[in-house]
Amino acid sequence: MLIFGFAISVCTLCGQAYGAKNYALVGVWLQLALIFITLLSIPVMISFFYVDIVLRLVTDDLEVLMLADRYARYLAPTVLPQAIYCALRQYLQSQEIMEPPAVIGVASVGVSLITNYVFIYGCGPFPALGFIGAPIAQSVSSIFQPVALVVYGFWYKGYHRKTWAGFDLAACMQWERVRTFASLSVGMTINQALDEWVYNVISALAGSLGSVKLAANSVLFSLWGLTFGIYWGFGLPMQVRSANFLGANRPAAAKQTLYVSTLLGGITTFVCALLTYIFRAPIIGFFTVDPVVTADINSTMPIFCFAVFLSGLHIIMSAVVEAMSLAATLVAITTAGSWLTMLPTSYLLGLSWNWGLHGLWWGAVCGETVKFGLMVLTLWRIDWREMARRAVRQSERAVPPTPDVRPCSPTPVRTLFSAASQRVHHVPNDGTPARLTLRRMSFYGSTNTSPAPIHAIAISP
Repeated sequence: MLIFGFAISVCTLCGQAYGAKNYALVGVWLQLALIFITLLSIPVMISFFYVDIVLRLVTDDLEVLMLADRYARYLAPTVLPQAIYCALRQYLQSQEIMEPPAVIGVASVGVSLITNYVFIYGCGPFPALGFIGAPIAQSVSSIFQPVALVVYGFWYKGYHRKTWAGFDLAACMQWERVRTFASLSVGMTINQALDEWVYNVISALAGSLGSVKLAANSVLFSLWGLTFGIYWGFGLPMQVRSANFLGANRPAAAKQTLYVSTLLGGITTFVCALLTYIFRAPIIGFFTVDPVVTADINSTMPIFCFAVFLSGLHIIMSAVVEAMSLAATLVAITTAGSWLTMLPTSYLLGLSWNWGLHGLWWGAVCGETVKFGLMVLTLWRIDWREMARRAVRQSERAVPPTPDVRPCSPTPVRTLFSAASQRVHHVPNDGTPARLTLRRMSFYGSTNTSPAPIHAIAISP
């Protein structure tokens, strides 16, 4: 969670700097991220050696405590490699470079499957390690990801050359840059923690409903995590494009990105929720074969799918707010929706009114509705020009007196948010009498801010 909060900051700050064409600053933000996550990884790794102390608060089973402690100790080496990989991945994605992370992501799945089999069950000269084979395999996979990304994306492809000039500690340690990165990262981390912890608390409430309800809620919570991955993957390009446009001082283009991506995202979330409901039987069967647990999940699935739909809309729209660096706004929205609405409502309906598992997830629906509504209100009232000026200042560029509202120039890569071509009037410059003509403009979606002529209708004398 800590790493994910800092990764969002990398995507936002690097994306804004890239849109502002301050390419050196893109590399500086990455350097700051690497320094911060390296320092923060140390106490996190140390905490993995004291997991049993925390677990004693929820269980007194000595065997469970011993196994959890052993598992966490072998898992500690994964923290720093995962943090570095996350920062490098967001650094590339903020520049709309998606190929290396995608290639490494697919390759890491294969590495994970192979290492899990080898270390758990043994193969050839490798003995079967059983239980501790799983965390060892995860450690190997975690180290593979950043190493493979550096070799493929940086050394082989050279995607870093445009924005990376080597480590410059003096440039990183400028107070204003440190303050900007730290404040944004802390805010994003707090928001992620608040958004995730509330569901952990609700899961704890499900434990008071009995073992069957707890098992059913665990399956639903696992499905929730899977759908979150889909929505986050869809929101990422939205965050990148919005940050690029804001850094380029193009608020109209950023606003258009919001409209297009929200429409496509809304369709995606609806289809995802619908397919989850339609194929609920095989999905549930993948997690459990217990008929009682299956019946509970089946009866709760319509409410769950409604909550999934609302959550997807909220996650996708929040990507634009993240691109604006409005961490405090996100924290306020999450606090109001998750902790002031969702948790009390879930407790009231699920436990006080004895609605059981249905009540817990109706509380989730109420909380996600509040978050979605507040997100819509925030984006509706936002001053896009001011957000663009802030992004330009944050990218250490001079703020123009007015934002760039010209049509977009051609882009070599057509992205998900490229819109249809536009037409504008222009005046011939060959000395012929002026007349009304049309010129076809290029695809929407470029972050190019180089000067281009703006033509208007001219009336001949």
